Amino acid sequence: MSSAMCSILRQLFEQRPELLSSKIQAQFKGRRTLTESFSSLWKIFISAAQQSSSGDIICIIDGLDECKKGDKKKLIAALNLLYYSGSYPKTLNIRFLLTSTPFGHAQRHFQPVGKEVPHINMGIGNQATTDQIFKQMRIVTEDVAQSIRRAFN
Repeated sequence: MSSAMCSILRQLFEQRPELLSSKIQAQFKGRRTLTESFSSLWKIFISAAQQSSSGDIICIIDGLDECKKGDKKKLIAALNLLYYSGSYPKTLNIRFLLTSTPFGHAQRHFQPVGKEVPHINMGIGNQATTDQIFKQMRIVTEDVAQSIRRAFN
């Protein structure tokens, strides 16, 4: 999960360089193992998000069920603290979109917070349903691709 947080921070600072304050830069100097510490990277992420110029921050993490069990638990614990503990200001505009297969163990980790977690369950429980969803997605994708081709011709 540390590599995912490094990627999120890199994208955040590339898109909004003003968030890379001297205070945050100082945290990176002289610490070779910083990129291996999820908790340190999370603190830097929150520090950047707390700046008045941060605006909305939307993070997408695809394949949560593919993460190592310990890494997944760290992220979910951090998200639970962020959204439900009252430890962070309500003014933080951070949103996470997490994807996971319904067959993975990722869903179980969200059970303690129960119904408070907004989620969409696509109900993929059998191959016929999966095939139908992929067929519909292919139709939409092809339609969008045709629209783009027409726009450039």
